[in-house]
Amino acid sequence: MPFLLRRTKDDVLADLPPKIIQDRYCDLSPIQLRLYERFSHSQVKSEVANLVRETAVSDIVEEPSSRQPTHVFQVCF
Repeated sequence: MPFLLRRTKDDVLADLPPKIIQDRYCDLSPIQLRLYERFSHSQVKSEVANLVRETAVSDIVEEPSSRQPTHVFQVCF
C-alpha cells in the first residue's frame, strides 16, 4: 500500500507565518439538502455514531500498537 509522509510548517521553514483557518459557509443545493435530511433521519446515522463511539472507547482502553489499522474503505454502512 502507498504510504504518506507528513510534515508541518515548522518542520519545513521556521519563519513561516501561522496557519490561518477561514470557515466559509454555503447553502446546500436542493438535492444535497434532501440527501442530508434523509441521512440524518436514517438508521445509518446512529450506526455511524455508535461505531465512532466504540472506536473512541477502544482507543482509550487498548494500547495503540495492539490494534489493527483500519482503512477508510473497510467501513461498511
